[in-house]
Amino acid sequence: MNPTAQAPLIVSEGKFQIYRLFEVAQDIDPDRLNTLGTRAGYVIQPNKITLLYQMPRISSVYLLGQISLPLPAFVQQTVDLQISFFDFGVASVCFTVPIRPGTSSHELAELVRIVSNSSELIHIAKTELDRVVAKIQDALNRPQSSEEIETYHVLYIRQLSESISMPQLLQSPELARILQGEDRSFVPSDQLIEYLGRRNFSYSSTDLCIIDWDTTIFVDPNPTSEIPDLLELAMTQLLEFRHYDTILERQILDLYDRIQLKRKWFDLFRVARTRRLTKQVHELMLETAEFVERSENAIKVVGDSYNARVYRAAIERFFIPIWQGGVLRKQALVGQVAQMLNTESVTSVSTFLELTIVCLILAEILMAFLKT
Repeated sequence: MNPTAQAPLIVSEGKFQIYRLFEVAQDIDPDRLNTLGTRAGYVIQPNKITLLYQMPRISSVYLLGQISLPLPAFVQQTVDLQISFFDFGVASVCFTVPIRPGTSSHELAELVRIVSNSSELIHIAKTELDRVVAKIQDALNRPQSSEEIETYHVLYIRQLSESISMPQLLQSPELARILQGEDRSFVPSDQLIEYLGRRNFSYSSTDLCIIDWDTTIFVDPNPTSEIPDLLELAMTQLLEFRHYDTILERQILDLYDRIQLKRKWFDLFRVARTRRLTKQVHELMLETAEFVERSENAIKVVGDSYNARVYRAAIERFFIPIWQGGVLRKQALVGQVAQMLNTESVTSVSTFLELTIVCLILAEILMAFLKT
């Protein structure tokens, strides 16, 4: 390996973006959201993905100014804050940290490790989000707060202090340390470096994008926000699939509990409860199917381009197809169990009605016999 590649990388210009994503509602009315946000005095701009790809159901970005974060001394503690609201009910809180000139790759790896394990950052992001949500409640349909939270980080490197080619940079163990959040004593294996570099993309000879599970490194002298915006979109899909996976899991456990209940030969209240449950299951299945279709359409809309390849790589790296497959399997299982309970309920009602008719006939025969 090239010896120069083993020396610490020194960043002359760049920034570090910290994302914390939360579920806030079933869906959001974008027009109402912008109206309420403007009334509250927020600076709002359209989501750039919507402008670039005409993607439906993606909402707006609230620019909230600056905020102080508990970050290491080698980076600036005053950062920019913005919150992106997506129409399908997800809010993404983004802190943008300026990278001071002369920051080394060792310090950047430490920064990744610190923010990845920081519960305080999640608390700060949730607090800032709650302040905004309190003023836009009327734009939220069925507000909710789930336990699922997604975290992600994007490191922009606009310029390094020393000139290095992108192929050399790709083989640098420093990038592996940053992506893994490891200190300078960690020596990554060639196998790890090769694995982390599998999802690398370059549009020109001067840029490089490496996508990993928790962090993306983006080297470009003329960076745009398109790649981070698409990564953010992929993260919202991961959060939504995790959210629906949890809901379906709870629904399955609830259905199993109902199956295990000791039943009477006929229970009118149980019949009514089963009908309500079946309706809830159908609504959940419809909602889940709508999101799955929307998720698949998002990939189609992006098209076959450099950005599309980056987006698809992020989808694969976040294991979204696996989560999607799990959601679809649980959706089918919920439907089958609910249908079984509904069939049993209908059979119970039919049996009761048949017995009632038989009893009425026997009563009529008995009355006729007594009269005779």
